[in-house]
Amino acid sequence: MKRFLMMMFAATALFVMSSCGESKDSYIKDFTKFVEKVQANEDKYSEDDWKELEKKYVEFAETKYDKYSSELSTDEMIGITKLKAIYLTIQTKHGIIDNILKEGDNAVRSVFK
Repeated sequence: MKRFLMMMFAATALFVMSSCGESKDSYIKDFTKFVEKVQANEDKYSEDDWKELEKKYVEFAETKYDKYSSELSTDEMIGITKLKAIYLTIQTKHGIIDNILKEGDNAVRSVFK
């Protein structure tokens, strides 16, 4: 009986811990909310805000995408690509990408001086 209770406890603990983690569906939902929020507030962001948003974007578009890409259906991949395009279009509209490229170019030039 004691062994049975220990097995039940272990199974329950495993179930609870696995349900607390992020899933592919929550990734898609959170990325969608992120892009919608950026879209709704794009004119209100400062340069520092954009830097923080860029960090979050990279986490969604690269880190988490790499984690879940093997689980995504073709339609979900298309949806993620649309979210990326929307975000990058907003950045371009506000000149953020130009600033990032300039910073990157300056960093590369300083390395090779």
